[in-house]
Amino acid sequence: MAKMKGIQVKVFSVDKTIDVKLDLEVEEHLQWLARLVRRGAIHGVIMGPPCTTWSVARWNRLFKGPRPLRTRSEPWGRTDVKLWTWEQRQLDEGTKLLLAAITIFELVSMMDGVALLEHPADMGWAPFASIWVLEVIRKLIK
Repeated sequence: MAKMKGIQVKVFSVDKTIDVKLDLEVEEHLQWLARLVRRGAIHGVIMGPPCTTWSVARWNRLFKGPRPLRTRSEPWGRTDVKLWTWEQRQLDEGTKLLLAAITIFELVSMMDGVALLEHPADMGWAPFASIWVLEVIRKLIK
C-alpha cells in the first residue's frame, strides 16, 4: 500500500542478538535511536522489552527453573532474597531495556507517531509482577 502511494517504508529490528551496536542498554545506542525519532526518521515502533524477569513462569515450583526476581510489591527487584550475580544481571538488563522502551515510546508519541508496547498480560494479583501496574506505564497508556 505504501509503495503505491510513493512512500518508502523501512522496518528494522533493534536487538543486540542481531547486532551488538543495537543494544539499548548502552546509552549511546539509545541516544542514537532517540535522535532518529527526533529527526522524524522513525514514525512508529513496536517495543517488546524482555519478559524474562517479569514472567509468571518463574513462580512455577512444579518444575526446576529460575526463581522469581520481581514481585508485585517489589517490581524493580526483590529485597527479601540475596541475588546471585547472574540474577542481578538479568534484573538490571530487564529494567534497563524496559526504561529504554519507555523512553522511545514517549518520544515517538510526542512526535505524533505510533507506539505500541508488547508484554505479557497482568495476572491481576500478588505475588505476580507486571509492567502494566507500574505508574510510569499507566501514565503512558492513558
